[in-house]
Amino acid sequence: EKPTRYTRNIYYVEQDQLYVNLFIASQLEIGNGDIKVIQNTSFPESDKTDDLRFEQSNDEMLTVRIRVPYWVQQLP
Repeated sequence: EKPTRYTRNIYYVEQDQLYVNLFIASQLEIGNGDIKVIQNTSFPESDKTDDLRFEQSNDEMLTVRIRVPYWVQQLP
């Protein structure tokens, strides 16, 4: 699979729910730009997501669901 295809799967929006599937530096605008999601990372230098930020221009509610990889449960 080509790495450029990963950008299609970083986020998934369904009605008032946002699913964060991958931890890759990216930006997403929802609706007419009313909500903006910004994810910063310094990968591959670091394996951490440095920042997951939400900016919104109105009072619209959004449920955020973050995928926890299966291997996280295996960490000591």
